[in-house]
Amino acid sequence: MNTYCIKNVFESRRGVGIDVFPDDICSEIRTFYVSPSFAKQHCIVKGMSFDEVLYSQIEEEHLLRIAVFKAADILAGGDHSTARLQRKLTEKGISRETAEKAALYMEERGYIREAESAQRAARFMLESKMRGKKRIMADLLAKGYKKVAVQSAVNSISKEEYYEALCRNLNSKYKSPAVDRREKEKRVAAMMRQGFDAGDILKAMNEEE
Repeated sequence: MNTYCIKNVFESRRGVGIDVFPDDICSEIRTFYVSPSFAKQHCIVKGMSFDEVLYSQIEEEHLLRIAVFKAADILAGGDHSTARLQRKLTEKGISRETAEKAALYMEERGYIREAESAQRAARFMLESKMRGKKRIMADLLAKGYKKVAVQSAVNSISKEEYYEALCRNLNSKYKSPAVDRREKEKRVAAMMRQGFDAGDILKAMNEEE
């Protein structure tokens, strides 16, 4: 079994840095980063020797620290669901298992608040994109938000607000009332794709006429 020696321990933005030197003279020194709690738990100090078991734990902790800092950079760019953050991390070369751990780490520490994030996203879709409840729900689920967060988000918007968004959507797309039944059916279908109920669409169109 191989043994390893810690040549240096230093503070870093990524946590506690460790320069590890294998007993194999052909190998090079490797630098790992671990959390302060990990370093304390395993009594990491300069000059200590350890076996492959601890080496594997240090390597795993290092990969998690790297993933956590990449996750922080991603979240700095805007709201993400836990699932979407996992996907982004795997796209950046992080293993699926480590990405899941990093995303959970960020969620547990409050960097991801899915309920609040989903509500902000739902409000944006309503006000800026003029989408209905069903379309907003589908879009949020596609972004990886948990079902309970999505349900809470769409229910936080009143029926009156959805109806107002429908009227604004109709007025922005159609400058005059439908001239015949075929055109009316076409408009109803278009608004239903935006997530609005057929009954509300017909009501809004009749009011317009």
